[in-house]
Amino acid sequence: MTVVSRIIGVILVFSLTALSGCGAQHTPAMGDYVDVKGTVQVSGSPLKTGTIYFKKDGDAGRDEFVDVKDGAFALKMFVAKYKVAFDTETKKTSVPAKYRSFSTTDLSLEVKSGGVADASFKVQ
Repeated sequence: MTVVSRIIGVILVFSLTALSGCGAQHTPAMGDYVDVKGTVQVSGSPLKTGTIYFKKDGDAGRDEFVDVKDGAFALKMFVAKYKVAFDTETKKTSVPAKYRSFSTTDLSLEVKSGGVADASFKVQ
């Protein structure tokens, strides 16, 4: 490999690094974040502890999730429509099996821009 080839290689690496940035940042193309607060009741009682998962409709990307404590949860989410499931990884909850998988749940949440979204779920 010649000196010129090495210099071109180094310039190319630095150029690609500079163009790629330092990680994901919130940009208008990604959408708006909204504060989401909600409650979870199982058979009429607040879910004592658990985890609620949100998966964007049609998106194979990262799921959002947050712990539920004493029936309440709060997080920031992108404006979108989501499927909702509980404890999909650990299954350590009193939530019926139907609601512990994205493939069987019929729960959903549409997060809209412009304010706090209220997300309340009641399962039997």
